[in-house]
Amino acid sequence: MSTVGKKVLLVATWGLPLTWSCVRYIPPRLEAGELCRRPIDCGYDQQGKYSFSSTSVIYDELRKGGWDVRVLVISQDTLVAGCQEGAGRQGSQGRAGSQGQGQCSSECNEARKREVDDEYCSGNTKLFEEVKGSGSVDYMKLVEWARGVLGRYARVLLGDDVDSRLSIVVLPGSGYYSGYRCGYRFESTLENARFTLMRGLYDELRSYEPDAVILDITHGVNYMPAMTYSAAMTLARVLYAARGSPRYVVTLNSDPVTQQLRCGDIRVNVVDMDKEGVTIGDALREIGEFEGTSINILVRGSAITSGRPMKAVSELRKGDESVRQLSRKYIGCLGNALDYGMILYIAASLTQKGFDEFVKLVSDKVNGVYEAIRRLVNVKYEDGYVVVSRNYAANSDLVLQYVATGVLSHVKGVVEGCRVNDGYDLNCLRDAVESLRIGNLARTIFENEVNNITVRYAGGITGEPRLLCSVMGEGCGECSSVDKRNLIAHAGLEKTVTHVYRWGGRVLVKYVEKCLGKIEANTC
Repeated sequence: MSTVGKKVLLVATWGLPLTWSCVRYIPPRLEAGELCRRPIDCGYDQQGKYSFSSTSVIYDELRKGGWDVRVLVISQDTLVAGCQEGAGRQGSQGRAGSQGQGQCSSECNEARKREVDDEYCSGNTKLFEEVKGSGSVDYMKLVEWARGVLGRYARVLLGDDVDSRLSIVVLPGSGYYSGYRCGYRFESTLENARFTLMRGLYDELRSYEPDAVILDITHGVNYMPAMTYSAAMTLARVLYAARGSPRYVVTLNSDPVTQQLRCGDIRVNVVDMDKEGVTIGDALREIGEFEGTSINILVRGSAITSGRPMKAVSELRKGDESVRQLSRKYIGCLGNALDYGMILYIAASLTQKGFDEFVKLVSDKVNGVYEAIRRLVNVKYEDGYVVVSRNYAANSDLVLQYVATGVLSHVKGVVEGCRVNDGYDLNCLRDAVESLRIGNLARTIFENEVNNITVRYAGGITGEPRLLCSVMGEGCGECSSVDKRNLIAHAGLEKTVTHVYRWGGRVLVKYVEKCLGKIEANTC
């Protein structure tokens, strides 16, 4: 068992709750403060609980184990198309004449779920008729209806008190859906769904800062489980590198559930247990430099190919070249610098005006593209179908740039505390390196350089800023021997680019300003 904190984010992919069956789910034990290291080591609560949803049982198990739980439900806008005549009652009751019919009805709170099923079906029909009658509707009306339905299902399945712990992300879907007297065609791409998912999941992880993430993919459909798993793993690793949490991502998935298994026992399996252990450099490499464009225009089906949406998409692409250039400098170069232990170069780079510009540019672009996915949507009635179309594909890598700026802002906050006068306190930088998650080799090299300067050459350090080579008693010129090999060997404290001096009892360092270009050229 492994000890962790007590805050957990339960992320659940939900397809169509209407069709779920009442069974007795057997969940793994999930005590607060301890998680099994491998799926094979996890014990199970053999009593289990009757429910229509594995998420409900996992939620109860977490709260019973002492966790502070938040729930994030991931679903799709295609929920507005998922109802057929009589499906509410059939989905709740199970196959007519099945063994054990009715014996678990009360345990599953079936009567109340059936009410939500019926509300859902009738509401979907009314919404379809409204679009059919008017010819169009604001897309956000579809999203808010889907969000409301998911909230009602969550209250029935997880309890009325879940509202304060619940967030819902509705992804843009794709595909054809035919129901009773209503059909929908969703024209979009997985990139738009991935962008929305990563933005929503990152915001939740960043604000809540959970110690662990529990991912329940039991009820996900099509690409939702794989896409959510991939996003959760990437974001958890990056946030762990910066903040130290979440330390674990546990993925759960139940055995298959069919109508024939109504009231039967279904085990919730621990599919994967990932313990984080990455450095900030690892995280920045996984994100990578930004390439391509923030949003790509598509021409297909009934998508809009001219007018206001096209102009808005073109406007969103402005500044992409700046993002690419700044991404190379602050993600590519600083990722290398972290691996080399070049904390002074990192401090000098992050306190420049250009970094704040990069943060704002990426944040504005992410917000703009996110709003485009929500607002630049064509909804119309056409040939018996409600067609929901987008003529663009958002680049989800832009969200990762946004995430990277958060990581680097954390690093900036740490090193800024070492700023004194116009330089940096060398001993404070050593403590900063110790607190940041960087490689052991880089940390060792930097600490050795600090010891050399503050102990071995202490007698040569005065109140006047001088090149380190001069302090060492050598004759040299500014930037005269800077190259990649020397920068790496001395963790960026290369003797011809680094000024050293005393100020108020501290040993301060700073770069020769005219050498910064050469340092960057040999780091990137």
